[in-house]
Amino acid sequence: MKAYLKIYKMLLKINFSSLVMYRSNFINSTLSSMAWAVFNFVGIIILTSRVSTVFGWKREELIVLTASFTILTGIFHMLFSKNFERIPKLANSGDLDRILLYPIDSQFSVSFWEIHYSHLIRIPVGIGILFYLFGLLKISITWQQIIMFMFFLVVGLIIQYCIWFLATTITVRLTRLSNIPEVLYSVTGIARYPRELFRQLTDYVFIFLLPLTLIIVTPVKVLFNQLTLSEIFLFFGVAISFLYISRKFWKYSLRYYTSASS
Repeated sequence: MKAYLKIYKMLLKINFSSLVMYRSNFINSTLSSMAWAVFNFVGIIILTSRVSTVFGWKREELIVLTASFTILTGIFHMLFSKNFERIPKLANSGDLDRILLYPIDSQFSVSFWEIHYSHLIRIPVGIGILFYLFGLLKISITWQQIIMFMFFLVVGLIIQYCIWFLATTITVRLTRLSNIPEVLYSVTGIARYPRELFRQLTDYVFIFLLPLTLIIVTPVKVLFNQLTLSEIFLFFGVAISFLYISRKFWKYSLRYYTSASS
């Protein structure tokens, strides 16, 4: 474990050095990331401009949901999304062979190699909106709730990581499906909407989307003291299950991986 922490610390430094070298790209990416964060809030404000509630969620609660989504998205895109974009390229080019020869875990190599600091801006934007909204509405939040919210947000991050990892692992065997990461960018946006919105869909579609609907809604319910024991068990059950399945599926896919360079 210590060895992997040292490696990751080194990767953080290397990626930061790259950031310093290409500052104009970093500034452009940061502005783009901030624009997307603002766009999400504008969308919710427009959606609730003529109605007081949406599927039982008040306007303020939806903004908190969007702010929490912004925080998690900032963390996820900074740490993981570019790595998942890289997996199909590695499989197509045959560079995955080289990674499999590294004396470290292959899942670690493909998941944590690149860090994109430009998405970091979303985190203070989301946190700032949360503090402003709670202050404006004079909502009292305890330290216990904040700690629980952060913990549940990390678990939500794990679920989102596993969903992306499962989906992009498919490209190890089916290399023509290289556009899966682009699809995931759109699909995972579902997480910023209330789960009740999707209950109108068929049971099969709702069950398929259920993990995504848990990622943000569950931590937000901690802040509003609305979380039930059954939802907690479901949340952690999904996280543990997806961790196990994604790991097994990666190992299984590598057994049938055929090098593009051979």
